[in-house]
Amino acid sequence: MLDRPEKWAIEDRKKKKKNEEEEEKKRSRRRTIRRREEKVKHFWMFPKALYGIVLAVGVYLIYPEALRIFSSEVVVGPLPEDVYWGAPKPESVKEDEIRPFKITTSPSARIFLGSIYPPLIEDPKEDHDRLYPLRDFFTWLWTETGYAHIHATKPDTIGAALLDSPTGLAAYILGKFATLTNPTNINLPDGGLTKKLSLDALLDNVMIYWTTDSILTSIRLHSEYCSTKYKDLNFEIAPVKAPTACARFRHELFYSPAFSLREKFKNLVKISKINDGGLYPTFELPDVVANDIWSSIPLFARANKNVTDSLKK
Repeated sequence: MLDRPEKWAIEDRKKKKKNEEEEEKKRSRRRTIRRREEKVKHFWMFPKALYGIVLAVGVYLIYPEALRIFSSEVVVGPLPEDVYWGAPKPESVKEDEIRPFKITTSPSARIFLGSIYPPLIEDPKEDHDRLYPLRDFFTWLWTETGYAHIHATKPDTIGAALLDSPTGLAAYILGKFATLTNPTNINLPDGGLTKKLSLDALLDNVMIYWTTDSILTSIRLHSEYCSTKYKDLNFEIAPVKAPTACARFRHELFYSPAFSLREKFKNLVKISKINDGGLYPTFELPDVVANDIWSSIPLFARANKNVTDSLKK
């Protein structure tokens, strides 16, 4: 039978071995990330659609040293704080950046409370017409986003149906172009489809999905985005330090006030406010989007002089 000092010595050795194994795992993970970064050249990203932003943020968090410009034309509203619940913390994030969740600093909470006390919004006069009244937003959300629930929960069912009928596919896709470019289009006889887009351009978009049989796989992206496995990665609440420019269009799905953008993008060089456009700005307003990108290039150039240092801080 072992005496106490011997037991303690054995426990200490076990703890030491466990700590060494954990440290080796961390070193191995860092080596893997460095090897990935060595293989990837520096690049710029200009995501222009809802899931383009999601994918771009994921790429940045995997290759933070490689991304030099992040220009976002449609912004997914970030969660309130830079916290990591159970998932591995991105290597580019320091411990002092991880803060506890505080409902009082949540962008969503500030937007809600801002309808009662406008000073909670940084610039009430600028953002008020796009954020309020919340009743109108939730009415629209209730009546026009049922497709998102279907995509998230039954992607294969709706996907199989759309693969079987070109007419059904066209009706399904064109309905989104009508209501997601401008919510008032729902009151127009033709859904306002040809106000900015030609029927040829719209049908070209439909035919891409039809001829490639890709509508089901595109819908599955919604389902995977809403999955627990993806949420556990905590990509949405990790900060982005690459130089970033954001353009906010009038009829976006979820309008993001400036303070919520700064929560997510730590090196924000520009925020544009555009009085037109919805979920598909490059399709609706290609010249406006192109000009906004070009006007951001000098700002990116200045920011990139210090981008390497900022990513390591």
